[in-house]
Amino acid sequence: IRGALKLENADQSRQFDVHLFGKLEWKAGKITKFDLVARGLHEGEGRWTRGAPKGKFPLAIAFQLADGKDPADSVAPQGTKGWLRGYIEP
Repeated sequence: IRGALKLENADQSRQFDVHLFGKLEWKAGKITKFDLVARGLHEGEGRWTRGAPKGKFPLAIAFQLADGKDPADSVAPQGTKGWLRGYIEP
């Protein structure tokens, strides 16, 4: 996986100009591997990201397919409490 995109909220107070690098594998229609790094420049802070530096700053986020064996695999992201289905599925 390779690509680039820009994420921003409606009033553009938070932005993330990001490059994506990763690997995706599947077998028999099932994803067996998903490793992704999103790296770029971020600006702004939000409800769950207080204390962000002023101006643009480097940010990298790594994603990996969970195997479900670690107890942490069942913990929902903080901003989804009471709204997990809407968070995962539009």
